[in-house]
Order: sequence, then C-alpha cells, then structure tokens
Amino acid sequence: LVEQFLLSILSYECIWSPSCSIFVMVLFMQLIRPLFHLLSNLCI
Repeated sequence: LVEQFLLSILSYECIWSPSCSIFVMVLFMQLIRPLFHLLSNLCI
C-alpha cells in the first residue's frame, strides 16, 4: 500500500499536476517539521 502510494507520487503525471505536488509538499512538511524539532532539541 505504501509502495503504491510512493510510486503514484513519483509518477510523472503526479509530479506535474499542481494539486498533487502541493499535497506532496504538505506531506513533506508534516514529516520534516517533527524531525527538525527533534534535531533542535538534541542540539540544545
């Protein structure tokens, strides 16, 4: 299921469709934000 989802994100037409690319960007931000928060806590 996850692999299919990733493949659909990486698929050519998905990358070039605005709605999907925005969705991917938001998804990335949701994944990256906690990581940055974790890193900043570790650095302090």
